[in-house]
Parts: sequence; structure tokens; C-alpha cells
Amino acid sequence: FDMLLVHLLSSVMPARTWQPLKWSLHRALYEDKEASCVGVLQRHYAGFDVVFVQEASEKFAARAWACLEFCVLRPARSDGRRSQMSIIMLRLDRFVEASARDLTGEVLDLLPPKCVEKGDLCVFQALSHDGRPFLLASFHGDSGGRGA
Repeated sequence: FDMLLVHLLSSVMPARTWQPLKWSLHRALYEDKEASCVGVLQRHYAGFDVVFVQEASEKFAARAWACLEFCVLRPARSDGRRSQMSIIMLRLDRFVEASARDLTGEVLDLLPPKCVEKGDLCVFQALSHDGRPFLLASFHGDSGGRGA
């Protein structure tokens, strides 16, 4: 696959000019990716009550918690090292943060063994400030088709 990309770039662009393009794309897409993602959330989703995110890193979750007016819920059994956690973000002025209860383990116990990877599923119950209960789930369904 990599050789195909190199061949394609070499065919389309003059010799040695695609490397600077590659580095500029890398800087734009990967360096401080978490800050870019949080910026998108601030600009386009700040008014939402709930945001479901899949394939989030622990670094993103921490930055989102610090920079946004949301609490970030992640399952107790998640594997932050994979950078593929499913998380739920609740708007603080809409939900009672202390009411959030992790139900992920209970749901996983009902599923067949090895159906999903750690962190692919995030299930919480939470109360809104007006006392209404919500059951919320974020699911990353790309574990080799096992959980689909």
C-alpha cells in the first residue's frame, strides 16, 4: 500500500516536491490533533447537550474535560493506551455530573465473550438537572466485525 502511495505521488507531482506536502499534511492532521478536535467541538458542537465520540485517546478526553463545558465519561474498564475509546460528553449545565453511573461493565457481562475490545463500548446512566433519567451509549463497532 505504501509503495502504491509513493508511486502515485511521484507520478502526479514533480520529483521531490511531495515530501514537503506530506510534512505539511502531517503537521495539519496529526501534530496536536487533540487541540484541533477540541477546537471543532468548541466551534460546532458547544451548544449540544450530549456528544458521542469514538476512537478517542486518553489525551483527547483529558483536554476536552479541561477545555469544554462538558463532563467526559469513559468506562472504568477502558484501555486508554489504544487511543480508541468510546466516550460520552455531557453538557454540565444540562446534566448532574455526580449522577453519572457507569453501566458499561454490566452491559459487557451480557454480551458474548470477546465481542468488543476494551474501550469500544461506553454506557452510562445520568440525570438531567430537571431530574429526567437518560441511558446513553457510545459504541465503536470496528472490532473486526465482532460486535456488529
